Amino acid sequence: MNRPRGVEASSSRRRWGIPLLCLLLWGWGAPPARAAGDPPALASPPLPVVSGMAAAAARQDCGDLLREADIRPDGLEFLFCRKEERGGQARFTARYRVRGSEAARVERLLHERCGMGMLVRSLGIWSVPDGAEGRLPAGAARVSMGEVPQSGVFAADRTAWAHIAWFAVRVDIPLPGAVRTSCP
Repeated sequence: MNRPRGVEASSSRRRWGIPLLCLLLWGWGAPPARAAGDPPALASPPLPVVSGMAAAAARQDCGDLLREADIRPDGLEFLFCRKEERGGQARFTARYRVRGSEAARVERLLHERCGMGMLVRSLGIWSVPDGAEGRLPAGAARVSMGEVPQSGVFAADRTAWAHIAWFAVRVDIPLPGAVRTSCP
């Protein structure tokens, strides 16, 4: 079979070049450094453990993020979690709901555990002020809460929250390296 010169070499380079480069750059396969009197190491150092919210982003799936962070209180119902894109940034978004009669307790817990701002009434609905979202302990996830508006229900102060059917809670985790670079 007549092939142009160098075809076999280039396909071999493509197949082995990147894995070999990774081994060389990351030091896998190189013996670990040791002092003169130390015995040789028998095992490679363990890989770093990814925990909590970083694990969700690393494994590219989504679930009950507040339960994973050990923050979800009773009465807060997990609805779904999915990958979304907002503002050119891909993220996991978990959605929850809580009855109006239990919303003050959930708001207080998210304020104490995540630093979320207290809800304020603005433009006729209760919501977290701009820039006052909470953060999960892992740091990157944002937590916010607000009233789910419904026709004919008016809650001028917190004592009337029991008349509101539902409040929504949202947790967003940006996915690293998933920024859109093209215009829609």
